Amino acid sequence: MPKDPDEPQIEALRRAALQSLIDEPRAEALRDLPPEAQEAVAEFMVSMYSGPLPSPEVLERYEGILDGAADRTFRLAETEQRERFRLQNRVVTTERFRIGASLFLGAMLVGVAGLATWLGHTWIAVPLGFAGVGVALLRTITAALQRFLP
Repeated sequence: MPKDPDEPQIEALRRAALQSLIDEPRAEALRDLPPEAQEAVAEFMVSMYSGPLPSPEVLERYEGILDGAADRTFRLAETEQRERFRLQNRVVTTERFRIGASLFLGAMLVGVAGLATWLGHTWIAVPLGFAGVGVALLRTITAALQRFLP
């Protein structure tokens, strides 16, 4: 495999970036380290990754510093994921209950309004019917707003 012709320039830029990090006023402790350690710490400070777990290289470094660190990191990520799932499940369950309760209440109000009409008590049937329909409309409106508002 041919070598990248830009490799020396890339390495020079990397070293310059690391040196600028070491030269920062906030990096006093970094300057007290030997040059090899300075470079390793500076690289660690600028390395970035995304996701619930560090990259394998970082995990390996953790393990070199503290035995069992990688396992603890995995357990922490698993616990966090389990807790997030539990909370999400609770939100879904609560929302389902709210939907069911509001539908039940609306149906009951409309049913009682129908019974009151059948018994000839239209003076109470009209407000009960409106209340039943209002509950269903209010539930629909709040569900729509929850989708659009954070």
